[in-house]
Amino acid sequence: MRKRAAAVSTRALAIGALQGAAGKAIEEAAREDADTPEGRHRLRIRWKRVRYRGAVWKVLARGVDAGAVAVLVKTATRMQKKLGELHDIDEAIGSVARARALSRGDRMVVHHRLRVRRKALAERLAAELPAALDLLRGEPPQG
Repeated sequence: MRKRAAAVSTRALAIGALQGAAGKAIEEAAREDADTPEGRHRLRIRWKRVRYRGAVWKVLARGVDAGAVAVLVKTATRMQKKLGELHDIDEAIGSVARARALSRGDRMVVHHRLRVRRKALAERLAAELPAALDLLRGEPPQG
C-alpha cells in the first residue's frame, strides 16, 4: 500500500534517497564492466549521487548522526574525485594517441607519463574502494 505524501517525513525521504543512491553505487561497482573506462565513469556518477543526497541529509539531520553522514559525504566526494581524475587520464591517453600534431617521440613520452600516473591512481583507488563500498553497505543514519 502506498503512503500518502503528507504522511512521509522529509527525513524519511532523505534517508530513502541516500539508501537508494548507495545501493545503486554498490550495484554499479559489482558489474562485470566496472573496471572499464565507461564503468568507472558510471560509478563516478553514482558516487556523485551519494554525495549530493548525503549533503541533503546533512541539512535535514540537524545534528542527529550528522557525523556519520559527514564521513559518507567526504568519502563519496573523494571517490568521485578520484574516479573523475582516472576518467580524465583515460580520455587524455586517447587524445594523445590520436594527436598527430605531436611528434612520435613526444607522443610516446606523454603517453608513458599518463600511463604511470594512471597506474598509481588506479592502485590507490583499488585500495580505497572496498572500504568506501563497505561504508555504503552500513546502516543509514536514523533519527
